[in-house]
Amino acid sequence: MKHAVKFVVIALIMALAIPFLTVPVLAQSTIKDPLSYYLSYNETDNQFQFVVANGTQKTVGLTFASGLDFDLAIRQEGEVIWQYSEGRPYTMEIRYEKLSPGQAKLYQAELPSLAAGRYEVLAYFAGGPSAGQPVASLALHISKTTGNNLEYSLQYHKASHEFSLLVTNNTKKNIDLTFPSAKKYDFTIFNKAGQKVWQFSQGKFYTQTIVKESLKPGQSKFYKIKLPALAAGEYTVAANYFAAGNNVVAKTKITVPGMEKPNLGLKFDAYYSGGQQPKIIFAVRNLTASPITANFPTGQKFEVVVKGGKGFTWRYSSSEKFGSNPSSETIRAGVNRFNYLYLPKLSPGQYTAQVYYLGVSSRNPVATASFTVR
Repeated sequence: MKHAVKFVVIALIMALAIPFLTVPVLAQSTIKDPLSYYLSYNETDNQFQFVVANGTQKTVGLTFASGLDFDLAIRQEGEVIWQYSEGRPYTMEIRYEKLSPGQAKLYQAELPSLAAGRYEVLAYFAGGPSAGQPVASLALHISKTTGNNLEYSLQYHKASHEFSLLVTNNTKKNIDLTFPSAKKYDFTIFNKAGQKVWQFSQGKFYTQTIVKESLKPGQSKFYKIKLPALAAGEYTVAANYFAAGNNVVAKTKITVPGMEKPNLGLKFDAYYSGGQQPKIIFAVRNLTASPITANFPTGQKFEVVVKGGKGFTWRYSSSEKFGSNPSSETIRAGVNRFNYLYLPKLSPGQYTAQVYYLGVSSRNPVATASFTVR
């Protein structure tokens, strides 16, 4: 009976998946996962086929945490450049299903536009014991660029710290564009380690109505965004265009220099104020006729280092908590902004407080105050 069930599963898979132009890949699934998983790509239809099969003699219960049944991810050089589920709406209701002996489920997804190169495709099944883990994979070699014949140009405007994506129809025919929602494009920033540090669409809301547009021959669409403040380092900026299958259509690397900058037209002063709540009064003055915006790598804007006798050192950041997201502040023309940075109770003696304004420098203090505690 067991061999008969396996034969039924294999026959069903072949009936669903033929014609395969690549051999289906069976993954090593999680221990105690009774299901079998097969992933293949059909070049004729430009589609992935993902089969989930029950080759056992028992019914397998499936639990889905949402309306998402399966997912696909495409990686290049270890970096995920496309995910099938991203940008698609799913209900959040828990669902229960059963997969009988010999039964299989077939899922299909269209291959997005990809530049020529080598890729790895990972398949996920949300209803089985291996949910959250890849259950099948496929090596994919694209010999020529796929997609809708659009050309993409990604440019970094260093002076304004902006990125622009230019989408152009260089063909002699109209190209129809279909967006699954009002979200037409996205920009994502990865650090040198490949970790995502920022995404333009994060926290934004888009209507889920399908949007249709058309590009005439020679016509272009232009999308521009302002990048956030970034700590010094190397980054990769990737642009997605959702009329091209929710995939990365262009990416480039940028280098953000250290925070050391000219004084930006700002003047800094620091003073010590004693009493019951000793503090450093830190004044930031805009000496120009225009507003000045300072960008900070995190939520921390100031650092104060107090040094005294016998090797005493205290840091402002040791007693405060700051958000990890980049931040900024704008100082209007001619304005003096006073900041009160509270100190701990200090023993009698001589001290020096060095104040750092992290929108200008994280290495050199912008103001220093020497004072005596009696």
